[in-house]
Formats: sequence, C-alpha cells, structure tokens
Amino acid sequence: YMYTTGVVKVSLQLLNDSAFNIDNYLSGKLSERMGRGTNTHWTTGTGSGQPQGIVTGVNTGAGIGVTTASATAITADEVLKLQHAVDPAYRETSQYAMADGILQVIRLLKDSQGRYLLNEPTQGAPATIWGKTFKIFTKMQATPVTGTVTMLFGDFRNYKTREIAGMGIFRFDQLYMANLQVGFMAFGRFGG
Repeated sequence: YMYTTGVVKVSLQLLNDSAFNIDNYLSGKLSERMGRGTNTHWTTGTGSGQPQGIVTGVNTGAGIGVTTASATAITADEVLKLQHAVDPAYRETSQYAMADGILQVIRLLKDSQGRYLLNEPTQGAPATIWGKTFKIFTKMQATPVTGTVTMLFGDFRNYKTREIAGMGIFRFDQLYMANLQVGFMAFGRFGG
C-alpha cells in the first residue's frame, strides 16, 4: 500500500539562513510522520485498501482471547486468563500490548492479596504485568468498551511488517516558488 506524508513547505529564507542542515532535519521529521501514519494501520488496519492491523487480525480469530465480564472494566483475573489464552509454546516470549488509558486501568488493579498487578520498574528491570513486559500501542482502544479489543498478549515477533524499496523523499524546487517556498514529501510502500 502506498503512503505519503503530504507536502511540507519550507521558506527559502529558512533553507538559506538555517544554522543547521534543514534537509537532514526534515528527513527525520518526515520519517517520523510516516511512522505515525503507518502505525495506525499496523495496529487497527482493516486489510481492505490498507494492511491488516494486528488488532483486526486478532479480532477476526474465533475463540481466542478473553471477554471481560463487564463492558466497562477489566479485572486482574481476566488479565491473567489472557496470558493463558496463548499457546504455551508462545507464552514465554509473549508480552502485553495496550493503549496508555488501559495501562492506567491495569496500574490500579490488585491481586487477591492487595498487591498491585503491575510491578513498577526497578533499577535495570522493566515494569511487568504478571511477570510479563508490555508495550503501549497508541492506536488501540483507550478505555474498556463492549465489543472492542482493549488488550493483547502474544509474541509480536510473529506480526510482520513489510517495507518495499525503502522510503523516498521528493523535493519540489519549482512548484511552490511563487510563494518563495520549497516542498518536501516522503513516500513509501508498506504492508503488514
């Protein structure tokens, strides 16, 4: 699937007067913009006209995962059951993924002994949930809602993304010259 960053216009004055290499700076920022754009589809893409996102792929699998008892809450037991919904062959290398809002919900959960479910990071060790690390997926559902995937647990190395021929950057020296500007745009082909 083809992606672009859209055109970013830069004035000739900034290009000429900049104390640093503006081309390199723009290249980095366009790469970041491209990453944020593809992130949406790699997380929740439909698979129709865009890559199938990991959440969509999980959601179409029948009988996998855990359905919460409440439409608006998650319990510590349900989080633990989610770990055990994964085949033991993959469980050792699996981790959780969720939006930051769900992480906040998880941070407030306690086990039957009154201990917080999430172990805060210690010197040299990451934070864990039931002993497993986690990632923040900014494009996932941020609050528990009926019928949505709010948390994942799995070996995410098995979700593959593909970049075809690398990302290219166009520089439009003439198109915006009437306004004394130069346009920059990145493009690339990606799948997932």
